[in-house]
Amino acid sequence: MGYVPYPAEEFATVLPNARAAARDHNVDALLAVADAWRRNAPRNPDAYEAFEDALEVRGDDRPGSLSALDAIRAARELSSDPEQRLRLATREVWLHFKKGEFARVSVQSDSLLQEVKNPTVEQARLLLPLAALTGKVQTAAALASLTAPYVGAPTDFLQAPIRNAAGELFAEASMGVCDESVRRLQAELSDNIDSHVAEKDRHRIRASLTTRSLSMLVPCTNGESARGLAASRDMLIQLQQAYAQKRYGRVRTLFTSIARSRTMQRPADISLDRTYQEAWLRAAIGDTAEAIRQLDQTLRSLRDLGSLPSQDPAAVAAAPRAMMLRASLAANAGDQPTAALWARAVIELWSKADPSLSTFVGQMRSFTARK
Repeated sequence: MGYVPYPAEEFATVLPNARAAARDHNVDALLAVADAWRRNAPRNPDAYEAFEDALEVRGDDRPGSLSALDAIRAARELSSDPEQRLRLATREVWLHFKKGEFARVSVQSDSLLQEVKNPTVEQARLLLPLAALTGKVQTAAALASLTAPYVGAPTDFLQAPIRNAAGELFAEASMGVCDESVRRLQAELSDNIDSHVAEKDRHRIRASLTTRSLSMLVPCTNGESARGLAASRDMLIQLQQAYAQKRYGRVRTLFTSIARSRTMQRPADISLDRTYQEAWLRAAIGDTAEAIRQLDQTLRSLRDLGSLPSQDPAAVAAAPRAMMLRASLAANAGDQPTAALWARAVIELWSKADPSLSTFVGQMRSFTARK
């Protein structure tokens, strides 16, 4: 194997099909190894889990062969390890999501979330994406306080009041809660940091605990939360800060740069939360057509998304938000079939969502009722 360096501005134009070809070659090799393992150890749940992982990475089930769902179910039946069984169950839910079986996702997620009463940190890490996907804000907050997905950099030891407030803020921001509770949580977290962290560390801790949440809150605050973000090399944060400063030309320039850097990526290779935030920004600056194009490319290729362990909880939480945005844009354009399609998806995913999301669910129901 050899490595050839290219300047960043040239890399996106070099062998545009090479990445896909290399990925397919590696996945086929992985699948062959996993399939041989499964055939040679037909009672080994790890072999079936590895086989499912390879199938899911490849992104398709071929007629006449074992499907990813078949492999997951076989592994669950063979496994006697509670943690592995839970991991496999959450991965099965994700497979149903990728197939567009949103009502089943809600039912199975609810069952798993109720089944595990006092989760360990690892169990919380497995369950958090399901809570985020199905609108369980308070459950997600409790799980996030255990797993700290909001931490952007090492923060040493966090006291319980800080972890709890940061977990609640992360959960509400990731699912789009947009009411007074968000401001209350920001103030509570700030007060807890002042009370429990040495002065020399407060700025670092505060930035680490709030950056992700402030970024996710941009659609709720119409950009104002981005003013609390430090300067960053992250292109999404740069986009959000430029929008907050009303530098719309800068926003368009950044989008052009982002497009050049993604010529070798599929829509499903882009994190769902980034897709949602970018589409919202496009719509906010008046580029509705491009927002619709970006959302459609991603929502029509859910089957190509990676496996659940590769998904960040905030990215999973962004899926219903992206669907809501697409439904709203369709409704505004008089495209009733598309509005109803994605509105129904949200209604099914959030059929048992927390009351703080009821306004959104009500809006989606109104889209399905229109003629």
